[in-house]
Amino acid sequence: MSFIAPNWRDESVYAKFSRNDNLTFWAWEFLRRNSVYQADWITCQSKPELAELLAEKWGMVEIADPSSDWARHWDCFTTDGSTIRVLWGTSVAVPESESYFTPIIDLRHSVDVLEAQFKAILLERERLIQHRGMVPYKGRPQRAVHLYPQYLRVLDALSCSVKIPEMASILLPHQDIEGAKKTVQNWKTAATKIRDETYRMLPAHQLFKGWIRVVSK
Repeated sequence: MSFIAPNWRDESVYAKFSRNDNLTFWAWEFLRRNSVYQADWITCQSKPELAELLAEKWGMVEIADPSSDWARHWDCFTTDGSTIRVLWGTSVAVPESESYFTPIIDLRHSVDVLEAQFKAILLERERLIQHRGMVPYKGRPQRAVHLYPQYLRVLDALSCSVKIPEMASILLPHQDIEGAKKTVQNWKTAATKIRDETYRMLPAHQLFKGWIRVVSK
């Protein structure tokens, strides 16, 4: 089956964000809206021998049906969500430090996929270092998490070929139209980045009293 987007105009059909949320829920909500992921799921139905490779491509334990909800796939993501494995301090040539690590790269994947994942790993490493020193995170990989429901509405509107002005009038009815259009454009940029790339970071992190805390299985 294919993912069928809810009515983006109806705010009530979208989950509200809570700091107690399992961020895997949001990772799945963004990923299932990725048209390339949806196509890969369809491919798996006719070519099941590709299932393992495609699961690795998306940072998953197994590729899941985009039409099904998170409750069925709460543990579908790998711990690091990556096809690049990082061995911290295990290389005989490079000792453990804050400056070096040893990557193992799965060359079955495209350069674009590997480049995106490597960037994600570097960002995660930076956050980990900050966490060790209890430094408040000042970057924006999570990009205003309380806006995730709005981001999903924007993605669903895009899937219906809705233009920015119409989105702005519905999502921000009390804001002047030019300001609303600019805000929605920013939401579109952030939402597509999460959908296509940084959803991979969410299963490995959770919000905790204003800090970014790294969690692992």
